[in-house]
Amino acid sequence: MIDNNFILTCENLSFKYSQNSQSYILKDFNMKFEKSKTYLITGDSGCGKSTLAYILSGLYPVNKGYLESGEIFYKNVNITTLPIEERVKKIMIMFQNSDSQFSSETPREEIIFCLENINFPKQLIDSKIKEVLSILEIEELEFRNINSLSGGEKQKVALSCILAIEPEIIILDEPFANIDETSAISIVSILKKISEEKKITLIIVDHRLNYWKTLNYDIISIENNLLEKNIIEIENLTLKNENKEILSSANLSIKENSMNILTGKSGSGKTSLLLALCKNKKIPKNTIKIFGKYLEDFKEKEFINQIGIVFQNPNNQFITYKVIDEILFTLKKNFPNVEEETLIEKAEKLLEEFNLLMYKDASPFSLSQGQQRKLGVLSMICSNQKLLLLDEPTYGQDKKTSLEIMSFLRKKVDKENFTLLIVTHDLEIVSLFCDNIYTITDEKKIEEGVL
Repeated sequence: MIDNNFILTCENLSFKYSQNSQSYILKDFNMKFEKSKTYLITGDSGCGKSTLAYILSGLYPVNKGYLESGEIFYKNVNITTLPIEERVKKIMIMFQNSDSQFSSETPREEIIFCLENINFPKQLIDSKIKEVLSILEIEELEFRNINSLSGGEKQKVALSCILAIEPEIIILDEPFANIDETSAISIVSILKKISEEKKITLIIVDHRLNYWKTLNYDIISIENNLLEKNIIEIENLTLKNENKEILSSANLSIKENSMNILTGKSGSGKTSLLLALCKNKKIPKNTIKIFGKYLEDFKEKEFINQIGIVFQNPNNQFITYKVIDEILFTLKKNFPNVEEETLIEKAEKLLEEFNLLMYKDASPFSLSQGQQRKLGVLSMICSNQKLLLLDEPTYGQDKKTSLEIMSFLRKKVDKENFTLLIVTHDLEIVSLFCDNIYTITDEKKIEEGVL
């Protein structure tokens, strides 16, 4: 029996990414959301927060995954029975990466596209565009190319499209993952105002609570319930460089499908730990597990097929004499039955995305250090490995290129069952995209969230 006091109700949701998988992301999950209230959903990385957001919005399981059991009701209507043009009038979602929801060149065209999809009266479109751009104070962006906008401006454009449709429920999935603090504070202020004025229900997925302190919200904490596996488990690891102890009985657990930072002072042992994780440094037995298996128990081929590393000096990993061949080598290994012409097209597209296409016939060794680092990241990303270790991937890059690299990595984590551990000093940029930060402390321990 559905209680009409609640605008959205989840009943006994059991969801996994594959029908044949034994691993559930959500199991027998129940939740109710009241109209005009704000909810902040938190929990450890990999606990199912973003998955829940996609299920609530109706994107899953239509586009991904398998809902083994359970239903979601908007008031007393199962949302799966609502045509999409009707559903979006009730519920809309704002993604971590706004680029993934744009299909037009300018904000004006994007808003028009959204309104036309719900059969909004044509004679009212111009006034609606002016209204929502004014609310967000981005009138000057109306005719700008979306690709030229900053991360904060893009998120405001994405929000303008949502406000134009006027849903009763807005779901926000880590909306500030790719933008600066000033833009985040501005968007929170706008959301606070419209939620109060228009009686909108806000459902926010975020682990950074400080951004939302001005809102009156109910907090919902989702526990992992052992549904997500630990990809990396370090237990009582003591690590030395020559005779100097750099880690002493250190512990670390990293969940699958997450993006993680390892930081610390120069000489604290960050790169040494990365080398230990990829079996390039001797460690005591039974101290490091990857995919539930002790490092010393991996056969070489098995290890290489599952774990990749991008070194501080990418020269150490290049194995061909052309930039494009570096990408093709990995693609051919992973897609042996795909025609070479198709793989070349894919390689060129990847190089173009990293602004390396003009160097496709050049030697990797002739590139600048920054370009080599981009190629090193790209050659590993296009593999089928499920864990990637990166040593200072943004070192030597300008801010624009660093953001491009991190955005690309974030997309891969969000779209695939993929885990990253990044050693970096560049916290200003890298922390915008990552789920967890771990620090090697002066006490030679690894602690979470220490800066």
